[in-house]
Amino acid sequence: FGHEACSYPFQSLDLNPGDAGVSVIVPGNVNDSAVYGASLPGAFNFYGTTYSNTSFVFTEDGYFYLDYFGNSSIRIKPFPAGFATSGSSTSRVLGKSIDSNGDGTLDWWIIEWSDVTGGGFATPVTFQAILELNTGSRPGRIKFNYPDLDSFAGTGPLQAGITRGTAPNQLYLNGAFVRTGRAAQFDKPINLRVTDVYLVDGAGARVDA
Repeated sequence: FGHEACSYPFQSLDLNPGDAGVSVIVPGNVNDSAVYGASLPGAFNFYGTTYSNTSFVFTEDGYFYLDYFGNSSIRIKPFPAGFATSGSSTSRVLGKSIDSNGDGTLDWWIIEWSDVTGGGFATPVTFQAILELNTGSRPGRIKFNYPDLDSFAGTGPLQAGITRGTAPNQLYLNGAFVRTGRAAQFDKPINLRVTDVYLVDGAGARVDA
């Protein structure tokens, strides 16, 4: 169930408390070492395991865990490891579920760490993780979206990524992805078999060898 990461078009998203469909997962002005739970709004397939009717655990400093009490190595972190928000942080975590095609089934869950302070940042930073929901047996896509990282200057390999235990089930972004106005997507590549490729005639009918 190996994943790949690639550059993805940036999405101009800005969640605000009080907006339609936006919930507050972690309030501001809290201890950055505390953890908070939020109910999963739909089924999420991660590395072939489907999580549903469960609660994710979030931290104010950019982690969220799919199985915090059972296996804390199963986690998604859209921002580099090694920073901590200050004790007087005003950062908060917001969430919003999206039904993109109007069929009554949720397709995406946006999680935003909003106005994160501390970590030596000159100005607050905001970053997002976007999870694809209800994909059945197919692992859901994961997008990292970076609306405002103006005061962050990380370079080289960074521990912003997804993990499920040890390698090869770990995938981290290069620092070039972690910038204001940039985005990345984690997805499982599709492996084609020879039998999946065939010729067609002018009318689009399959032509077997």
